[in-house]
Amino acid sequence: MAIESLYIIGPLVILLFFVVLAFAIFLVVAWIWMIIDCIQRKFSSESDKIVWILVLILIPLIGLILYYFIVFKKNKRKR
Repeated sequence: MAIESLYIIGPLVILLFFVVLAFAIFLVVAWIWMIIDCIQRKFSSESDKIVWILVLILIPLIGLILYYFIVFKKNKRKR
Protein backbone atom coordinates (compact mmCIF):
# COMPACT_ATOMS: atom_id res chain seq x y z
CA MET A 1 0.00 0.00 0.00
CA ALA A 2 2.85 2.41 0.74
CA ILE A 3 4.44 1.78 -2.65
CA GLU A 4 1.14 2.43 -4.44
CA SER A 5 0.78 5.81 -2.74
CA LEU A 6 4.28 6.75 -3.95
CA TYR A 7 3.09 6.34 -7.54
CA ILE A 8 0.51 9.07 -6.88
CA ILE A 9 2.44 11.35 -4.53
CA GLY A 10 5.72 11.33 -6.49
CA PRO A 11 4.41 13.02 -9.64
CA LEU A 12 2.43 15.51 -7.55
CA VAL A 13 5.55 16.54 -5.67
CA ILE A 14 7.42 16.97 -8.93
CA LEU A 15 4.55 19.02 -10.36
CA LEU A 16 4.42 21.18 -7.24
CA PHE A 17 8.18 21.72 -7.47
CA PHE A 18 7.92 22.98 -11.04
CA VAL A 19 4.95 25.21 -10.24
CA VAL A 20 6.84 26.80 -7.35
CA LEU A 21 9.97 27.12 -9.51
CA ALA A 22 8.00 28.84 -12.31
CA PHE A 23 6.43 31.24 -9.80
CA ALA A 24 9.84 32.04 -8.30
CA ILE A 25 11.30 32.72 -11.76
CA PHE A 26 8.31 34.96 -12.56
CA LEU A 27 8.87 36.96 -9.35
CA VAL A 28 12.59 37.41 -10.03
CA VAL A 29 11.96 38.55 -13.61
CA ALA A 30 9.22 40.97 -12.47
CA TRP A 31 11.49 42.31 -9.72
CA ILE A 32 14.35 42.95 -12.15
CA TRP A 33 11.90 44.55 -14.61
CA MET A 34 10.64 46.96 -11.92
CA ILE A 35 14.21 47.89 -10.91
CA ILE A 36 15.10 48.63 -14.53
CA ASP A 37 11.88 50.63 -14.96
CA CYS A 38 12.66 52.60 -11.81
CA ILE A 39 16.18 53.41 -12.98
CA GLN A 40 14.94 54.60 -16.40
CA ARG A 41 11.84 56.47 -15.19
CA LYS A 42 11.90 60.24 -14.66
CA PHE A 43 10.63 61.11 -11.19
CA SER A 44 9.82 64.57 -9.87
CA SER A 45 12.99 64.45 -7.77
CA GLU A 46 16.08 62.27 -7.60
CA SER A 47 15.34 61.41 -3.98
CA ASP A 48 12.10 59.70 -5.07
CA LYS A 49 14.07 57.53 -7.46
CA ILE A 50 16.63 56.62 -4.80
CA VAL A 51 13.91 55.78 -2.27
CA TRP A 52 12.09 53.51 -4.75
CA ILE A 53 15.31 51.75 -5.72
CA LEU A 54 16.11 51.15 -2.04
CA VAL A 55 12.57 49.89 -1.38
CA LEU A 56 12.80 47.51 -4.33
CA ILE A 57 16.19 46.18 -3.25
CA LEU A 58 15.69 45.99 0.53
CA ILE A 59 12.15 44.58 0.59
CA PRO A 60 11.81 42.86 -2.79
CA LEU A 61 8.35 41.27 -2.69
CA ILE A 62 6.54 44.09 -0.91
CA GLY A 63 8.53 46.67 -2.88
CA LEU A 64 7.62 44.96 -6.15
CA ILE A 65 3.91 45.03 -5.32
CA LEU A 66 3.99 48.63 -4.06
CA TYR A 67 5.99 49.92 -7.02
CA TYR A 68 3.74 48.15 -9.51
CA PHE A 69 0.51 49.60 -8.14
CA ILE A 70 1.76 53.04 -7.05
CA VAL A 71 4.16 54.01 -9.85
CA PHE A 72 4.13 51.58 -12.77
CA LYS A 73 0.38 51.04 -13.22
CA LYS A 74 -0.49 54.64 -12.36
CA ASN A 75 1.80 56.03 -15.06
CA LYS A 76 0.71 53.36 -17.53
CA ARG A 77 -2.86 54.68 -17.35
CA LYS A 78 -1.71 58.25 -18.09
CA ARG A 79 -0.12 57.29 -21.42
